[in-house]
Amino acid sequence: FVQRMRLRAAQAALSDPNDQRNVSAIGEAHGFHDPSSFSRAFRREFGAAPMEVREAALSGGAPHLVGRPQMLAETASLRDALRTL
Repeated sequence: FVQRMRLRAAQAALSDPNDQRNVSAIGEAHGFHDPSSFSRAFRREFGAAPMEVREAALSGGAPHLVGRPQMLAETASLRDALRTL
């Protein structure tokens, strides 16, 4: 659950064209101190590399993120997340 929330927050930051940090800095800010671990976890969660999301945001587009629907759905609390399991 915690990793999923960190990845969602990172995805939001990567999708924000006003956020000037690079991909590694965003990953680190969300608890991923190894860029390759961040990239693997992100791709596993969303089906796209963090750099793809960042490039799409900066070019004004949006990448096609895949993944299990419950992974991409907004979860308000831990209790709601556990219900989706």
